Amino acid sequence: MPATVAIVRCPSYEPAVVDRALDEAFQLLGGLGRYIKRDEQVLLKPSLPAAAAPDEHATTHPEVVAGVIRQVQQAGGRCFIAESPTFGSLARVAETAGVGAVARRYEAPLVELNRPTHLPVKNPLTGRWLVGDPCVTRADVIINLPKLQAGTPTRVTGAVENLYGCVPGRRKAWWQVQARRRPEVFCDMLVENARAVSSALTVVDAVMVKDRQGPRPMGVLVIGTEPVAVDAVLCDLMGVPAPQDEILQAATRRGIGTPELAAIQVVGERLDQVRLRV
Repeated sequence: MPATVAIVRCPSYEPAVVDRALDEAFQLLGGLGRYIKRDEQVLLKPSLPAAAAPDEHATTHPEVVAGVIRQVQQAGGRCFIAESPTFGSLARVAETAGVGAVARRYEAPLVELNRPTHLPVKNPLTGRWLVGDPCVTRADVIINLPKLQAGTPTRVTGAVENLYGCVPGRRKAWWQVQARRRPEVFCDMLVENARAVSSALTVVDAVMVKDRQGPRPMGVLVIGTEPVAVDAVLCDLMGVPAPQDEILQAATRRGIGTPELAAIQVVGERLDQVRLRV
């Protein structure tokens, strides 16, 4: 079967609007019960790299996190929210982003990813094993919750890059410093890390997106099972040609996922109906 990505309208962060969009998207993908069984431990990985308020649109909006928690709990799963911020503690970053209040409301523990363990994939940057956290390897299901951004014309920050936040502690920053003169190898590492983490679902907050012009409304959620395929759709929505996107190039080089848009089944809204207008 081809990789499938659902695009659904979500014009605001009102809880009822988010719930309707998530219901529609999961139905398009066969229902959440295909991915989550009762009493399974479900790791939610939002984008919380540093402290930023929700109205800055630099982190996953708390109402998107809350909506996914409601869906998972209705399916019988048990959620926890995990992240390894680049700057600051998870408690502080989550509180500033509004996710801390969501965690308390739904009794979903916040877990800072700071205990290194080896993953069974070699790091193209260092030649050693990639490093993750035991919470990532022991979770029954991982749901990736990135915030759509495009700060450069050659890379969309979406599904693959958000999973880099599963790398514990300061290794992320150190590897980025090492890769300054080797951006291709760094992107190779990002796609290998995404393969190692092996998320079951990606739910992209693209209600408000951030590019070089600042925050702008797109009004959709983008949901899929394969991070690379999701990123291929996100590149099209943001107007970044796939041959220019560094992460899709890396996925092509390493034979990971589905980086070719023509090979992806897009369901729900048509791409040309929701694409960001330049």
